[in-house]
Amino acid sequence: MTVTMKQSSRVFVLTQTILILAGTLGATAQLGAQQLRQNLYGHQNTPQGNITCVAFSADGKRLASAGTDKQVFVFQNINQNYQQVYVIPQNKHTEMITSVAFSPDGKMLATASLDKTVRLWDAANGKEIRTLSDHKAGVMGVAFSNDSKFLASGSLDKTVKIWDVSSGNVTQTLEGHLKEIACVAFSPDGKLVASGSMDKTTRVWDAATGKEKFKIAGPGAHIDTVYAVAFSPDGKVLASASKDAKVILVGTDKGDQLQVLEGHKDWATGPYMSIFGLNN
Repeated sequence: MTVTMKQSSRVFVLTQTILILAGTLGATAQLGAQQLRQNLYGHQNTPQGNITCVAFSADGKRLASAGTDKQVFVFQNINQNYQQVYVIPQNKHTEMITSVAFSPDGKMLATASLDKTVRLWDAANGKEIRTLSDHKAGVMGVAFSNDSKFLASGSLDKTVKIWDVSSGNVTQTLEGHLKEIACVAFSPDGKLVASGSMDKTTRVWDAATGKEKFKIAGPGAHIDTVYAVAFSPDGKVLASASKDAKVILVGTDKGDQLQVLEGHKDWATGPYMSIFGLNN
């Protein structure tokens, strides 16, 4: 079965891989024998209600969606059926929400916005814990470390910031990208942070020192914006996906290129895929 999705204010949850498709820009997803399990509604069915991001909690029991309506909807899996449990209203973030992530311990939910802030919420009830404000431009991506103690955020101000979640303080500001940052990811052991940028590079940083370990650039690298990065579960491989329709795999030790995956006819990016993120 092939499902074609235009801009949408609905979240589609599908069985087996639990693949989420939301707010895609005319993308086509090949779903094979997958069957549509449930439509989740709540976001405004208007141009102001497009969904930009979705995330599952680590245990798969909760699902969060957010978008241009500045709201966050959280659903819980109750007897194999997702039901809305709370809504974070639109009077919190003042601009569209670009990224959402649950902490691995399931206690927190983070949201990033074009309003230059990252906000942390109690994942159980949606109450705000704190606002992280240090970026000078909109924030495009957030990612927790596996121990849930740190959060990385990537911004249109060309920096990545690493935050101590308990205090809300910035522990590192990672600088080096020449253009806006589109995505971030922590390695499984929390020692590395990867970032993808509109400068066509992927950079890997030492999370403790803030120093750049290596960058993916030049011949054989991406030739357009890098919109998604992800580490393999063992942390040995980093994948990056770009507007150039390629996925590049590199080793995380020295950044040696392992493979270039081609086949997409259009952008290879976060809303259409989750690299290393689907379980069979």
